Amino acid sequence: MPRLSTVPYPAPAPCRTQGARGAAETPPAYHRLRPIITKFTLIELLIVIAIIAILAAMMLPALNKARESARTSNCINNLRQLGQAELLYVDAYDGLPTAVQDMARTSLTWHQMLLVSGLLPNKSELFACPSAPEKTLTPATLEMNGVTYVYYTCYGINADLVGDISKTTRARNFYSGTIPFKRLTTPSRTILISDLTDGLTYAGFSQSSWHELGNPLSTNDRHGERHYNGRGCNILFADFHVAGAPHPEIYDNISDRAVHFGRK
Repeated sequence: MPRLSTVPYPAPAPCRTQGARGAAETPPAYHRLRPIITKFTLIELLIVIAIIAILAAMMLPALNKARESARTSNCINNLRQLGQAELLYVDAYDGLPTAVQDMARTSLTWHQMLLVSGLLPNKSELFACPSAPEKTLTPATLEMNGVTYVYYTCYGINADLVGDISKTTRARNFYSGTIPFKRLTTPSRTILISDLTDGLTYAGFSQSSWHELGNPLSTNDRHGERHYNGRGCNILFADFHVAGAPHPEIYDNISDRAVHFGRK
């Protein structure tokens, strides 16, 4: 029979991950891995910059278009408010809008006539188109009866329609063939106030100076071209509604010119 050994078997070696009884297991010994840091190469960086530049260039026209659309809307709003002031003036002064100039009162322009009549605040920017360059937005001042009026101008009034106020008789001096404002047969087609050419300081325009056919560089070309891709203007008509005119040259139509400028 085999003989039983009384020598105990050697105890197994403890596992490396086994800690003391009841203690948490300890991780095996190993070297810690360093995090891998990815760096852009110069070429990759230039590619990213180029992509950003291309995206910005693609968005810029849309941003400029949105900005100009907002300015056009502000211009239309200015003309609407001027129309309300003109309407109040018509109700108060013999059924006629402001004249180009009131010769009897130190040659007041139509802008100043609205101001001194109290129909607009002393410091008014309603006469300034938001799209006009800085050179046309130099403030003008008027001292009258102890009040200083400050305003900006780049709109003009239809001189054929409203005329001047005589220095001696205070009567309206209309241009040849012009009919009284209240007798207009088609006021919705007759120009009252419009964007004026950049840089001009005139208070108004006439049928002959609205646009000189065949000579776009003429100084008689007074309608503004600040809106609608730099070729159109906004117009306040004699019925006091405002509309955009992307093609102002349409008012040069010989058969309708009398209507547009208040001679019919």
